[in-house]
This record gives sequence, structure tokens and C-alpha cells, in this order.
Amino acid sequence: MQGIFTVSRNDFYDYLRCPKIISLRIHRNLTRPPPPPRLTPKRNIPYEIGTIGEVATREILSESGEEFLEDEGEIGEEGEIEESEIFPRMIEINLEKKGVQLDQQMRDILKDSLEGLKSIKKYLTDEYGDITILGRAESRSGIMPGKIRPDFVAMSSEMKKPILIEVKNTAKLNSKPDNFQASFYNSISQNNGVLILEERLDSGKNSIIPKLYQDVLPETLLVYPRLATFQVVSDTVKITQNIINEIWQAKQLGLIGKTPHTDCNSKCPHHKLGDLPEGNIEPAIPLPLVYAQGLREQGRDLDLDYLRKFLFKNPVGSEFFSTLGDFKSTDYQLDYFKYQDSAKAETKRKELESNKEKYLDLFSEKTGLSRKTVETLSSRRKNIWSNDKKILKEMANEIYPWEKIIGEKKFKNMHSSIKGFTTKIYSIPDKSDYFIKRAWENWK
Repeated sequence: MQGIFTVSRNDFYDYLRCPKIISLRIHRNLTRPPPPPRLTPKRNIPYEIGTIGEVATREILSESGEEFLEDEGEIGEEGEIEESEIFPRMIEINLEKKGVQLDQQMRDILKDSLEGLKSIKKYLTDEYGDITILGRAESRSGIMPGKIRPDFVAMSSEMKKPILIEVKNTAKLNSKPDNFQASFYNSISQNNGVLILEERLDSGKNSIIPKLYQDVLPETLLVYPRLATFQVVSDTVKITQNIINEIWQAKQLGLIGKTPHTDCNSKCPHHKLGDLPEGNIEPAIPLPLVYAQGLREQGRDLDLDYLRKFLFKNPVGSEFFSTLGDFKSTDYQLDYFKYQDSAKAETKRKELESNKEKYLDLFSEKTGLSRKTVETLSSRRKNIWSNDKKILKEMANEIYPWEKIIGEKKFKNMHSSIKGFTTKIYSIPDKSDYFIKRAWENWK
């Protein structure tokens, strides 16, 4: 389903090869029978190897990694990494938590990755100075719409701007697809900034709230731990409204069993996927953007919506909402108690309000959120529910082309998925309204 709601890096890659490929993939995904259920779960070796590379890279670039590199001469007479050493064992524990089965094959890959990263770290320091990983991040495009999730975003002491890091723990270089991925990341992050998703130090204070960095270094580091090498990619992918329109045209033609007209020869890669008749269609505005504009016109506060959802998934936020529930529960009890002793109940209520205010102050200080935002989060859930029927009615002109393409019945069945993709893309910590407005104006 994601393919008919968003535009991905693979869509752009396929578009540059041949737009027909996009249509054929969409059509094949809709018409081929579902795969048979797996009786036993298979081990995901590529995931495990990739995770080893990511975890090892993160740790080597951390303070603990710095100490590990400084002490490398003391690890063993032949420089071998012993399992008894604290740093490698710390990585192993982290990997086990992420589902990596550390058999001999994976231990050998971990060893090779750490050895390779020692060399990489030295070159990176010479090139960029001290590099500090801020955490995992993402960047969103409202115009496409779509998002990217680079492995890490880091700060460089030399460049003073965030830089993207993508780890490829492969046994050989795959330059063409890897460089395209990095170039695509550069384009999206330059136009939209990057959103740091993890807990981090911000101006000397610990912060759990995602932060948007608008000014990003237009480079992505491709790190190959096992190969002990890295590449700096500063190229970008051309992303224009016209190209986006043509990608959506190809997607929507694929939904009705057709492809766009192209001047392909017999060697075009689209022939490997088959052939469909050519057609033409005016591309409809992406459904998540249509629904986001409907929410915007209703006055829905998507900034607050993002924060609520983020905090519900975070232990600190879960504790916050649980504590607010306790305050509310006590308040209800005082409503009942006031009929027996109103004076005492009033004293208790003032005490409760005082404790609540102190707690909100502490939470504001702990998270870095403004006191006003914390107050709003603690109040009744205002302005987070949408009137779906009203949105469908007010955005009927933009929705109608989609109903013609996929059918009214299928559209109704997809409604909850559309809402989900809408908030995943257009709900951000700050200026969601402007983010949607800018995308809408590009399409209109």
C-alpha cells in the first residue's frame, strides 16, 4: 500500500531508468497472489550484518570508542580483539538486544568491522575533525510526499553543521546504488532539513524531544566498516515538481493497468517486468497531502499531535501522562469528598493544584519544552480529533480522481491507511502548518 501513498528513493531510481518500471511494479504488486505463509521464521542475515555495522560505527565514533582506540595497543600481543574486553562485549550485548545471533560467522564480521572502523575513524578525524553522532534521524518531503531515514546524523567540529552517515557493511562496494542513495539523501535533507529523533545533549542539556536542523551539510558519508573505507558523496538528485508529477502519473497509470508513453528500445529494463498498454492521465494530488490540507483547514494542531504521539512512545512521556492521570483521579475523588467536608476538600484541591504546577515545571525543564506547550499537553485533548466526513466533503474535488482510479469501495477501505500516512509525513514538531501549505501550493 505504501507505494500508492508516497514516493520513495526507489521510485526515483526506477523513474531515471524508465517510468514504465514504476507502473509495472505497482500493477504487479496489486495483481500477483499473496505469498504463502511462512511456517518457520527465517533468520535475516543481511539485517544482522547491517546491524553489526551500524552498532559498531556508532560505538567507535563515541567517547567509549575513542578510549578503545587509544588502548588498542594493550588489547593483545598481536592486536587481536579479545571477547573479554569491555568495549567489544558492550557491543555484543547491544547486538543481542537487537536480535543478532552472535555465532562464529557474526563474531568474525564484528571483528572485521571494528578493525576496519579503526582506520576509517583516523581518516574521518583528519577530514572533519571530531565527529559526534547526534542519533538517528529522518527528513521528510511534503511535496513528494515521502521520507528518508539515514543511519545517523552527526556534528563535525570542523564543519559546524550536521552531516549524514549511511553505513554499508557489505563485503564489496556497490557504488552505483549506494551513491544514488546518498545523493537522494542530500537532496531531501537540503530542501527539508533533518529531524533528530533520539535523546541527545542540546546546548549542554539532555533533551528527548526531536529537533529539526534546517541547515545541513550537503554531504553524506558512506561508511564501509568491513572494507575499511568510506566515500564522501556531495552529489544530489534532481527533484522537481515536473518529475514528481510524472512519477505520480506512472503510479496512477499502473493502478489501472497502463504505463506512460516512453521512447524505449528493445533493451530497456522495463521489458523484464512485462508490458502493459500505454495510457495518459492527469496526475491526482497525493492522498496524504489532500488529507493533510483537510486537517489544516479544520485547524488541527499537527505540531501538538506529533508531540503527543512521540511522548506516548517514550518512557519519560509515558510517565508524564500516567502522572497526569493520577492527578485527575485524585481530583475526581475530591469532587466526591467535598459533599462530606467542603473546607477540607478545598484545601486538598489547592495542594493538588500546587503539586501539579510544580510537576509541570519540572517536566518542562527536563524535556526542554516550553511551559505553555507542557500546559497544553496536560489539558484535555483539544483539537486532535478530525471530522473525517467533513474532510471528505470539503476535499471532494481532489479525492474524486482517486475514487475513479481505485474505486469508491477500495478508497473507503483505504481511508484509515491514508490517515496513518498523513500524520507520519505531515505531523512534525514545529511548523507543520507551513510544511503542508508549502507542499499544497506546489501542487496547486
